[in-house]
Amino acid sequence: MVSGREENIRISDLIAEIGTNRIVTSISYIRASGRPRLAGDVVLANFDFDQLFPPDATQQLARNSRSRSHRDYDAVSARWAREPIDTTGLSSFDAKLEVTVEHLSIRGLDVDQFEARLSLDDGVITAEDWQGKFYGGDAVGNFVLRAKPFIDTQLDISVSDADIGRFGGDLSKPSKASGKVSFNGQFSSSGVSQRDLIASLAGQGRFSGLDIGLNSKGQGLAFKTLLAPVRALNQIGGLFTGGSSQGLVTIDTDFFGQEGIFTLSNAALDSHFYAGSFSGTVDLLRWWLNIEGRVSLEANTLAQLAGERFKMPSLVPVIIRGPLDLPSITIDTSNGTAPKKLLELSAPS
Repeated sequence: MVSGREENIRISDLIAEIGTNRIVTSISYIRASGRPRLAGDVVLANFDFDQLFPPDATQQLARNSRSRSHRDYDAVSARWAREPIDTTGLSSFDAKLEVTVEHLSIRGLDVDQFEARLSLDDGVITAEDWQGKFYGGDAVGNFVLRAKPFIDTQLDISVSDADIGRFGGDLSKPSKASGKVSFNGQFSSSGVSQRDLIASLAGQGRFSGLDIGLNSKGQGLAFKTLLAPVRALNQIGGLFTGGSSQGLVTIDTDFFGQEGIFTLSNAALDSHFYAGSFSGTVDLLRWWLNIEGRVSLEANTLAQLAGERFKMPSLVPVIIRGPLDLPSITIDTSNGTAPKKLLELSAPS
């Protein structure tokens, strides 16, 4: 229903449905002071952004091709756009909205039961004390974006017990991945383009995972990066067992980043078969992963049999290096003697 006069229009219980997507809004459009202002409620009962606005497959293919055009740490990745991001629309009106999301899916992000008080004031977007569920895990945080004179953002976020099986995949299809992860961090970034925002990205936080089993592709790029050591150790476990390692892994690591380069500090991993410690860097601007660590075999029957079969040292150096989406894994099996015996593996995508 629409009511009011030209300078104060009220739209009540407007329902928009496209396929399974459903949005309900009750909005007031106020122009009494000369500057337009929106106020009201927005409810996304179900909103699949990817269904309504599918990613351009051709553009994505070209971007991936450009990002993989070099295998050395020598250049800024061409995947980051240099064109200025147009934010002029954010300065043309103000808003105060109560936003509720029953379910939202957007570019691999899976959100449920989200509630936020969203305000837009002269180009500054604020969402304070928002809460919801990300990938089934409880999430809370704060977000601020200033649109002028350039984009400046701050994000505080905490997620507890998110389900790895829901990361970046099609929820209608069963996932072979399993486990729970928790994550908290504070991030900031500024600039006029996508490349600027990545080049200035800074932050710190902690990441932990419990009973992780990674026997499928995907799970989203950010978490694939953090879980790269787990994938490497699963590869090693596969060598010992003659197939894919089925062991569940725990991981715990702190991270710190400046200028788009994040350092993983003493990432500790453990399973019934092996234990390991890793450190290294994730360079988002150059799209490059450089992590080194050591793996010790657990003193159980399976490990002893594997050690005898493969003549593996009890402490195995491991290097994970290369493009974020396709790094190589190098294992030194020489037990500290010369010449080194290196085993090359390809990380699963």
